[in-house]
Amino acid sequence: MSRILYLDCFSGASGDMIVGGLIDAGVSFAQIEAVVNSLGLDGVRVSYDRVDRSGIGAAKFRVIDSGNIGSSHGAHSHDHSHDHSHDHSHDHRGLSDI
Repeated sequence: MSRILYLDCFSGASGDMIVGGLIDAGVSFAQIEAVVNSLGLDGVRVSYDRVDRSGIGAAKFRVIDSGNIGSSHGAHSHDHSHDHSHDHSHDHRGLSDI
């Protein structure tokens, strides 16, 4: 039996929400954790717990970075055309790296 998942993201969807939805749809957290671990990202781990938002229960997926991948600079987006310097180091990965 094949299964099809259709996401109608007309106004966008964040990665943590999509992964949380996959957990709620039946994908085991162990499978998701194994995929993340296979990326070899030092200091990165994932977790999830149950949350309630306005009476709706859901899986809340989290990526926890101990500071090696780039969360040490807080909420700071990059367009990869750096014309400024950073006082910290972090890795940039493209789709082919992942």
